[in-house]
Amino acid sequence: MQSGVEPESGDGQAQARKDVSIPAKWLIVVGIMGAFFSTMAMGRTLLGVSLELAGVGVVADMERELGLPVGAFLGADFLFALLGLLGSAFVVFGGQKMMNLRSRGMAIGASIVGMVPSVSCCCVLGIPVGIWCLVILNKAHVRNAFAQSTPSSEEHGY
Repeated sequence: MQSGVEPESGDGQAQARKDVSIPAKWLIVVGIMGAFFSTMAMGRTLLGVSLELAGVGVVADMERELGLPVGAFLGADFLFALLGLLGSAFVVFGGQKMMNLRSRGMAIGASIVGMVPSVSCCCVLGIPVGIWCLVILNKAHVRNAFAQSTPSSEEHGY
């Protein structure tokens, strides 16, 4: 290891796998927690809509008092929760790719998406874990390990 870059051998691959293992697992945890909270937000919104349809809700009263289309906010809330759920699924998928040393680009994308507040747990975990993953993914021996383990386009037939 004279130039600061680890050799491209099985040892380098094993070291890279060891280095990405824990951050990738935490990235998956961030995605799972984001999916949980997004699902809870969707349920809260659907409950509000159900109560309105049953005539028990307060949205119509709020619309009259505030002069704002509060019902539209329920739709926007549901949409943002759905986007958070999709983003969380991407973070989990990217974390799995990172753990298996496949698709470095997807792992980088998942690390960045994991730092977005609507996907992660209010930035408490998402930002530090995302930065940690990006630091690990940009180490030379990890980049080499991803390059070695990613199948070439000829193997896929395209």
